[in-house]
Amino acid sequence: MDIFRYYFNKAFPVKATYVNESTVNKWTTKGITVSRNKLRLLYNTKRSTNLPMESLKYTQNYQLIYSKLIKEAKRREADRLILSAKNKNKALWKIMNKEIGNSHHVSNITINAGAKIITNPQTITERFNIYFTEVT
Repeated sequence: MDIFRYYFNKAFPVKATYVNESTVNKWTTKGITVSRNKLRLLYNTKRSTNLPMESLKYTQNYQLIYSKLIKEAKRREADRLILSAKNKNKALWKIMNKEIGNSHHVSNITINAGAKIITNPQTITERFNIYFTEVT
């Protein structure tokens, strides 16, 4: 088993990859974008300079208002999605899973074998099986 694990790790080294999934948020409005940019500016100013107490209070108050605005916009979008869905329970669970980060996204595996691209999962498993039986 150690030999198999050694060759497996040699053939398929672990690589950390990060995928930026660009999702279109329908709840994001022009006002939210402007507020986000202003909040970033305030935050960068707060970090780079020594601000007086009233400016710090203003920044904290702006952050609170912005977070309430985001929560309300997300709630309205969730309500809209649930009300427009045919299966309300399924829509509710989709929203909950999206918010907590659970997603059951199944990606299709493709392998380049010479000039051929293999997408059939059965064929891919057979190719892996043949490869690992020949390696040892």
